[in-house]
Amino acid sequence: MRLAILISSCAVPVMAQDFSLGQPIDCALGDSCYIQNYVDHDPSPAASDFSCGVLTYDGYKGTDFALPTRGLMFWPLHTASCAGCAMTCAMSFIRLTLKGK
Repeated sequence: MRLAILISSCAVPVMAQDFSLGQPIDCALGDSCYIQNYVDHDPSPAASDFSCGVLTYDGYKGTDFALPTRGLMFWPLHTASCAGCAMTCAMSFIRLTLKGK
């Protein structure tokens, strides 16, 4: 009985903290950039993105952001730091992948 009282007196409601994710690059999605590839959610040798679509390839664990025109490659593009991530910039896309995954 004492144990039950002790356990119930220790139970404190935990308030959820606000959680938000943002884009790793400073661009207007659908305007000055778009997503080229998503993470592969299909564990089989086939590939499927989050919506059962084809914007991925087998075993891919990152997200590719692309620029719609080569002219935008010459504009400054600010990137956010990401703990545990690697960012690769090449030609007209930015690849964001989780390190060691």
